[in-house]
Amino acid sequence: MLMALLQAAVQEASKEEMADIIRAAVAPVFLLSGIGAFVLVLTQRLARVMDRLRAHGADGVADASSRAVLQRRGKFIVTGLRLLTLCAHMVCGVVVALFLDYFTDLPLDPLVAVLFIAAMVLLSAALYCLLREVSLINQGAPEDS
Repeated sequence: MLMALLQAAVQEASKEEMADIIRAAVAPVFLLSGIGAFVLVLTQRLARVMDRLRAHGADGVADASSRAVLQRRGKFIVTGLRLLTLCAHMVCGVVVALFLDYFTDLPLDPLVAVLFIAAMVLLSAALYCLLREVSLINQGAPEDS
């Protein structure tokens, strides 16, 4: 049913109208590429923390407090990755809602706004996790940075 409705709407849309909706969807897609780069940064940081924890086995970290700091850093990074994943889902929802709003009679402008605001809040929270993780570097062993 929905597919047939969308196909009919696409056939009625002019090339200019399609160009407008694609232009509106480009900004969130650029945001997705930025989120992807941020995910890459966090995964590299997590790999460094995990390598450090595994390097010398369970007893290998210089002392218990250094190990605890590394574990806290890992938790902040994992939390940041989870927030970024949710953020990416919200941005994808924005793109889908933009297209559905254009091709259907559904009033989806409020949904687009809520999804975008949620994405920005999640992105800010992920940035905060990165900030907290970086602030823990000075509390660990000198070779942790």
